[in-house]
Amino acid sequence: MNFTIARRNEWPVRGRNLFTSDIDRFFSDFFALDPVERTGSLWNVHVDIEEDEKSYHVTAELPGIDEKEISVELKDGYLTISGEKKEEKRDENSELKHVYSERHFGSFCRTISVPDSIDSEKIEARYKSGVLYITLPKAEAAKPRKIEVSIN
Repeated sequence: MNFTIARRNEWPVRGRNLFTSDIDRFFSDFFALDPVERTGSLWNVHVDIEEDEKSYHVTAELPGIDEKEISVELKDGYLTISGEKKEEKRDENSELKHVYSERHFGSFCRTISVPDSIDSEKIEARYKSGVLYITLPKAEAAKPRKIEVSIN
């Protein structure tokens, strides 16, 4: 039995010719955020970045990764999340045959530019259920403050 996984933008859009659809697919694939398809060695870490009055909050999906394999570093205005996802060992005596896999193994690295107003001494990171939570507190000077206006 053969498995075929259709990729996005693979079918022509109604009213457009095949050439146009091929060009759209080429540029869509070229600018895709998934580096695995281009390099074969890295996979993309998906992140959300939120902000409140006191901090920036980075949430990164790292499913199936041992917390000992995760590194978080802040250097020269860049936050880098890196590490490695080890490939699972297969039982040599198993009768199962590998047919298809979309899971990625190997090294990963995601770098995010952060504002200079981060208090680097108070950064916190925690990992739970395949999700990395990083809190980047704003330095006191960067926090908004209300300035009273005096009337003469």
